[in-house]
Amino acid sequence: MGFSRRCSRNSWNAVTTPRSDMSSDSKELQPSVRELEKLVGDGSTAPNLRISAFQTRLNKASKWLVTSATVGVVLWRHDESALWASLGAVLSGGIGKAMKHLINDKRPDSADGRKADPGMPSSHAQGFLYLSTYASLGLLSWQSLSVWTITSVCAVLLTAAYLSWLRVADGLHTIPQILVGGTLGCTVASSWFWIWKAFAEPFLKSHPDGKYYLFFASVFAGIVFFLISAKNWRLNQY
Repeated sequence: MGFSRRCSRNSWNAVTTPRSDMSSDSKELQPSVRELEKLVGDGSTAPNLRISAFQTRLNKASKWLVTSATVGVVLWRHDESALWASLGAVLSGGIGKAMKHLINDKRPDSADGRKADPGMPSSHAQGFLYLSTYASLGLLSWQSLSVWTITSVCAVLLTAAYLSWLRVADGLHTIPQILVGGTLGCTVASSWFWIWKAFAEPFLKSHPDGKYYLFFASVFAGIVFFLISAKNWRLNQY
């Protein structure tokens, strides 16, 4: 009887002991509430998704690629409409910089150590959407409505949206920050294009000498904005 009791007791311990060990191990494997909050976020942080090395390099170079393309179009067309569009791009960037320091909304925690300036609105998203919106309005105004025109407009806008999304995917902005930046860029582009069609273009047609003032104003504003952007880029390296 004593032997059977000891056997049953030992067998019971053999069964229950691994379960207690497994329960303790499972507790160690279970993430805490704080860890889950860090992973999920509360809406104020960027998801910092895993993106490829190519996407990371594209994100870093996107602003300079778009700027180079804009300068190339201005040099290729070298007319009043291109100068007016470039002047509006500088104006849009200046408005964005002023709003960024006025709102003073911090970037997500994932941007610490990479970008120190405020994140609202996103300058990249604002620039992308300004140029894409202005280019789309120009295409719709200069070309007849066709499949090619609609396809080109959609391609331009989708490219701008994708480049803006990379800012969130790389953890440099939150979704609200790029939405505000994109909305601001679209608004400035639409307003600036309307001013061109309603006032600036008729004025320059009746006053041909006005194109020289527009040229010098665009060049001066572009140089100033480029120097400021280059300085900020050297400080942030992104």
